Amino acid sequence: MCKSKIFIFLIFGLTAVSLNLSYAQISVIQDGDGETSIQILTINQIVFNAADEAISFTISPSIFSNQNRGYWLIQSTANANKGSSSIFNKGEFNYSGKAGFNYVYDHSNYPGPGSTTSPNLKYSFIGLDIIYSRHSVLDTVQVFKDQLTDDTNLGVQLKFGYNWQNRIIDLPVLRWLGELSIGLSGSVGAKDNTGIIDAVEVTTIDTTWVNGTKSRSIGSTKDVYLLHELDDNITFSRWNFDIGKRFFNQRLLLNLHGTFATDEGKSVVFNPAIGLFLLEDGAPLEAVVGLQLQYKDWSGNRIEPGTTSTRWDRSAIVLTAGFPF
Repeated sequence: MCKSKIFIFLIFGLTAVSLNLSYAQISVIQDGDGETSIQILTINQIVFNAADEAISFTISPSIFSNQNRGYWLIQSTANANKGSSSIFNKGEFNYSGKAGFNYVYDHSNYPGPGSTTSPNLKYSFIGLDIIYSRHSVLDTVQVFKDQLTDDTNLGVQLKFGYNWQNRIIDLPVLRWLGELSIGLSGSVGAKDNTGIIDAVEVTTIDTTWVNGTKSRSIGSTKDVYLLHELDDNITFSRWNFDIGKRFFNQRLLLNLHGTFATDEGKSVVFNPAIGLFLLEDGAPLEAVVGLQLQYKDWSGNRIEPGTTSTRWDRSAIVLTAGFPF
């Protein structure tokens, strides 16, 4: 499910290079699909996601303060094809991805000057993303030269959530855990279904040499979606939760994450993950790098009839990292 290579994309170039390590973040605390309920506080950052083969960035046009409790974040994500892609192909934008904004409002209660008590941080957010999808399509009923085409689709999602930091859950069975980081979020919208169906590999043979009984062919291969499986407008939702505990002088976060995903015409799936995140020194809300174990479709609700797939088959190690600027 998750590829072993990680790819870093050149922001100001037209190509991408691959390395033997990979990184990710829009909060760094995200799963392999980029899902998270943790909304970062105001910060400019670049994100690399190995499992999702994506590069993301967040820019905060406003400066947060105790007096200015509300601020905007502009966010964008671009997904490559097989981890490496040109930004433009034949003059056309070649990425799929999304772009939008979040409005974050701080509800925190801050202690007075000189207090040694941790602030009880609470903040809510709401945002909107435009989702851009570009993909190749195979239509086998057309004449040969017209079977392969490129298609684009625009979708939209509304997202919202609430976060708590330094929160103590006032229940006897959980109070002993002390201060926790907690996030709840949801998103609803409409988009195409390329994220939940499988592409097929098509090879076009351009030249064939025959020497006696042996032959050699040269061809080009690409991943395409079958036209009869494509749907350009399905409704979907994602419901995320995160609960984390900080250790070692707030430098390490143990985080439990889960996503409930609904897609029109498909069964509901649950994607859990557990991971460790290294936090910025002196900034315990900002993750630097993380390592997670994630399971896709925990209960196997979307396994095709007649196929076998264990939870380990649907598991992945997700490496994430973030770079503020």
